[in-house]
Amino acid sequence: MIVSDASKDDRTKDNDLVTGPLGIRFYAGIPLKVSTGESLGTLCVIDTVPRTITPSMIDDLEALAAQATSQLELRLKIAQLEQSQEEARVANELKSRFLANMSHEIRTPMTAIIGYADILKQTLDDGFDQSGLPNSVVAIHRNAQHLLVIINDILDLSKIEAGELDVEIRPTTPKTIVEQALATIQPSAQRKNIEVKVDCESTLPRFIQTDPTRLRQIVLNFLSNAVKFTAEGSVAVTVACDLERELLTISVADTGIGLSQEQIQALSEFKAFHQADQSTTRQYGGTGLGLCVSNMLAEKLGGFIDIESTLGQGSVFSITVPTGPLAHPTANDLNQSVAHPSHKVDLTGLRILLAEDCEDSQRLIRHFLEQVGASIEIASNGRVAVDRILNSPDQPVFDVILMDMQMPELDGYEATQVLRNRGTTTPIIALTAHAMPTDRQRCLDVGCDGYCAKPIEREALISVCAQVANARSRRNAA
Repeated sequence: MIVSDASKDDRTKDNDLVTGPLGIRFYAGIPLKVSTGESLGTLCVIDTVPRTITPSMIDDLEALAAQATSQLELRLKIAQLEQSQEEARVANELKSRFLANMSHEIRTPMTAIIGYADILKQTLDDGFDQSGLPNSVVAIHRNAQHLLVIINDILDLSKIEAGELDVEIRPTTPKTIVEQALATIQPSAQRKNIEVKVDCESTLPRFIQTDPTRLRQIVLNFLSNAVKFTAEGSVAVTVACDLERELLTISVADTGIGLSQEQIQALSEFKAFHQADQSTTRQYGGTGLGLCVSNMLAEKLGGFIDIESTLGQGSVFSITVPTGPLAHPTANDLNQSVAHPSHKVDLTGLRILLAEDCEDSQRLIRHFLEQVGASIEIASNGRVAVDRILNSPDQPVFDVILMDMQMPELDGYEATQVLRNRGTTTPIIALTAHAMPTDRQRCLDVGCDGYCAKPIEREALISVCAQVANARSRRNAA
């Protein structure tokens, strides 16, 4: 739109906004339209005196409008991108919150399922009359543990993809890693009458620098798959260390169904929820998450996974991780023994306050701890626990406080902060169904001395109670 003299042009001469106080006489305007046809505004040139515009001036004005449109379109896209990033951030926060809540809602009932099944299983192991106990007890325990593996795989995958999973590199004994993984898989192997053998190809270092929990998780995934896909024969674990290159390799070989080259190629992509083929899922079950998570963990540890297989003959899955600087190696003969009876911990005389709102969990944890001699008092929520410790007339002295972190009225985080602010030095162990990496640190930050994730395992609970109690005793004696 071009107006050479607004006072004479029929479109503007009666418009006070143009010819009034502003005194506009000349106007040239070009709309600023983006590639989609959307109008962003108008580029205007005005003057208070009449002017005649030439074709070359119009060309210049159109070029200027094109540049302005490009700049405005770029800024619009940047704003849209920033909005999308903000929406993604919010969505990721919601996802993390959902995962934490899902973890809590699943792990809390799992504590009761696994715990009570463990009580019944212990009755079997202690040699009592088994005729009155249904065979389903062992199945409950086995399937509950299997469900927990699936839950952990899903959470690990989500944490890795969100960049929230950290590894804890510390001195680790390779022998212990293998022993613990074998001890876990032995019952499954025995049910199928599969022999599990161990071979140490080289002199192993006593310690390497890695994350023991994640390395054990990878080895256990290999062993679980080996036993699952082997109908008869054996599973062999080989441990070797390249001292010169400072690399540790743990291999698991089986005599199972094996894989074709096409299946090896597909599995080597390590995609989530992927298995060799659909018939594998139908016959053997599984989510297809384990190997994907194991590969991601291996990369986190600075290592890699290798797959070798022959269809119909068996497979070899290997994990190689850096050892870190090695001290003088020490021979570790894994062939002699792969499982040792756990040392029985005695908590006789230990006074424990349990702050827990779930009655099933109260009974279960009381049972576990009273079995090893501890005396337990129950507080149904954080407020009751704080009142019991700070405001009770007889001022009971507890050696350990077990604090559930999600309770009504006053949760474990707030209760711990109140106690620490009021000068309570009694060791506090956090009990939580939240299993994200930041959850443990949050518990420690508010003043907890230890951390025990749900579902509560008997040995882990007893062990952490003994550790914090012994640490307090050493401090008091110093």
